[in-house]
Amino acid sequence: MRQFECSKQIEEFKKMCDEELQTHISKNADYGPFNILATGDIGLVVRMLDKVLRLANLLGFTIKAEFVSYKSPKEPKNESIDDTLKDISVYAKIQRIYRKGLWGK
Repeated sequence: MRQFECSKQIEEFKKMCDEELQTHISKNADYGPFNILATGDIGLVVRMLDKVLRLANLLGFTIKAEFVSYKSPKEPKNESIDDTLKDISVYAKIQRIYRKGLWGK
């Protein structure tokens, strides 16, 4: 497989990972590991689903039980699309750590 040098892309990826680590450290200091330990996989799935549905809403999708439709994107008032994407990414990492049995250790 041919590798392409994408230094700006890699630099941005690392910057995002560093930001997510800082978010994780600060939120873990506020909440500790127990809210995740109390609900486990299902709690993490629900948290990520909330974020995915918020993201879909901010991007202009209407989610209904029967089908998905699209309308123009909304301008967020309290949480940006980037904040929502960062939260989803952090929750995915938390779930990976939880599933390895390392959460709270």
